[in-house]
Amino acid sequence: MPGNSEVTETHSHLSRDFGILGLVSVAWNVINIFGGLSYIFVVGFSAGGLPSIFYGFIGATCCVVCLIATLAECAAMFPTAGIVTTQEASCGAYHFATFLAPPKYRRLVGYPMGWFNFLGWVLTEAACCAIFSGLVYSMAVLCNPDFVQGGRWQLFLVYVAVAAIAWLCNLYMLKIIPYLENAGCWISLTAFLAFFVTLLALSKKADPASVFVDIVNETGYSSNAMAVVLGLYNSMAAWMCLDGACHLAEEVPNPTRNIPKILYLSIGVQFLVGVVWILAIGFSIENIDVVINSPTGVPIVELVRQATNSNGAAIVFNLVLLINYFAATVGSALTSSRQGFALARDGGLFFKRHLTRVDPKFKVPTYSVHFCFFLVVLVGIIYLLSTEGFNAILGAEVAFMILAYAAPAFIMLCIGRSTLPKTPFSLGKFLGHFCCIVTIVYSFAVLILVMIPMTHPVTAESMNYTILIFGISFIIMGISWFSDARTAYQPPSFKAFVEKVPIETEKGGLGIEGALEITQEKEQRSIDTSEIRM
Repeated sequence: MPGNSEVTETHSHLSRDFGILGLVSVAWNVINIFGGLSYIFVVGFSAGGLPSIFYGFIGATCCVVCLIATLAECAAMFPTAGIVTTQEASCGAYHFATFLAPPKYRRLVGYPMGWFNFLGWVLTEAACCAIFSGLVYSMAVLCNPDFVQGGRWQLFLVYVAVAAIAWLCNLYMLKIIPYLENAGCWISLTAFLAFFVTLLALSKKADPASVFVDIVNETGYSSNAMAVVLGLYNSMAAWMCLDGACHLAEEVPNPTRNIPKILYLSIGVQFLVGVVWILAIGFSIENIDVVINSPTGVPIVELVRQATNSNGAAIVFNLVLLINYFAATVGSALTSSRQGFALARDGGLFFKRHLTRVDPKFKVPTYSVHFCFFLVVLVGIIYLLSTEGFNAILGAEVAFMILAYAAPAFIMLCIGRSTLPKTPFSLGKFLGHFCCIVTIVYSFAVLILVMIPMTHPVTAESMNYTILIFGISFIIMGISWFSDARTAYQPPSFKAFVEKVPIETEKGGLGIEGALEITQEKEQRSIDTSEIRM
């Protein structure tokens, strides 16, 4: 077992096993609009109906494009170096925010952003495990209509089992993960096209008004407007895990160009898939009440069975979602372990001496993989104890992710753009400020929405426990800071992550090295000023 092998410290090399196609597949599987929308349609079906889902998805995409634009700009400015070492592991929004922050604020910015991004990815893996266990139950009901769930402990066992398989894949089979992600991507894409055609060909077409006009309100709230707002959760939650490609930047060639391209490509393809799939689903619904109250617990599976009048078609669709979410679980486990490794290397996590070790044989941060698996199982206890556990996990994931994504935009808006290196993906002053403002406003709206209970009246059963996970996480972050990180945490170095490539800046072609000089001058002025004040 890797954990028992002799390990090396943080100067060890991580394995470079991902090509461009592999990284695109990882991005497809972790964003996962086809699978994500399919599983969480139940929220929008009862809160606003199809109009809320359709228009909400388009609106959310417009905001997410601005968010992606800021991340792509940062990815082009802050690439990893050509030699892949653990010192250079990229961590997406966490490092972007840290590099952009003024020197005297970097520790205060980097520490919470690192935790937000790390917890967001851990909760992403937990959400994928929960969805996978729900799909296993759905498959059991489809194959045996008389199947009766013995208790939530059965779902929890499946949850732990798929988390354990992802854990083992990341320990022993890193080289096959790109192939697994490629397979998941192509199976998902093929299934999307096949079921899109099948639904439109076989289903009885619904009234266009039910897709574009008619509001559904089964939330218990008296206001239809409130139902529509809650229905936006469907689209906002689907557009998460957007920086997955950034976390693996050190494992692909020429990240300054390839990572931004992958970010834009992912958002474009996923938007087209989302719009087409929503319309296909909307026009295929015959009886929405039957769909919402499906004995499978997965409304989209019931919809496929209803539209095709075939239990076999529903089983195949369920199987496709299982494959899709298994690939997403493995991909998110990979990303969360890299994020945890880098945060520990910077001194921001407990047990940093162990979490920063890399196994010399398997070239993976073994203890970081172990730690993430432990946290996922721990979060699964919430899923075990409460029927609303899944919504709490998903809501907390969205909250942490969106906070991490908003940070680079907020900092760029505060510090201005005059000294930022100019790259082929630079947004310029006007468009850059516009994208940053939209990103911040959208993130604030998402943060509020995920805390609101989905049904009314609110009881202990229907309570939104996202705020509980959020609060506990902040307490743990505080304990970590005051017990160790206050002295041990050191933000990542800008120099260690900059690729020596000739890139112009907005101030006249200084290049990346020129930008480094500007940064160094700012840091020196900050030091000089502090000495004068003393």
